[in-house]
Amino acid sequence: MIDILVNEIVKGLETDLCKGSTLYSDDLIDNVTTRGLSPKVPNKTISVEEADSIPLNHDISSQIAQTSERYTIYIKLLVKASSEAEGKALRRKLTRRIKHSILKKNGTIFKGILTSQDADTGYSERPLKYAIGKTEFDMGEIENALFFLSDTTLTVDTDVNYYEA
Repeated sequence: MIDILVNEIVKGLETDLCKGSTLYSDDLIDNVTTRGLSPKVPNKTISVEEADSIPLNHDISSQIAQTSERYTIYIKLLVKASSEAEGKALRRKLTRRIKHSILKKNGTIFKGILTSQDADTGYSERPLKYAIGKTEFDMGEIENALFFLSDTTLTVDTDVNYYEA
């Protein structure tokens, strides 16, 4: 399920924040990826990364079965800038846009996440709710280049149903 969620987030961020966006005309994101960030990625890159998966509830009936799962996904932003003021301002602006894109009711990501389903022999799983957690900010300098980062945590709770195959 987590791979489906990550792909929906990537598609939604590309639609809302990259070239061709109907929401913004300035400071568009250059790249959305599922790979980690490094100094070599293009400026204004977002990385959507799987973090963890935690079972929340178990149902005791004829057998013990997990009935819900919580996935944590990190949405990371890298901005390169020539000055600290410029870098921090752009990082704040783009991080705010990322959060808006994720939380926008009936937006691309909202619909994509909440209509996803993962199913195979013996189980089905579908999202129930999701929420943005904390966002952390950092900056650094490598070979006279300034890098500004934000890392936003997203959690998605799912309902897991097991049935006889």
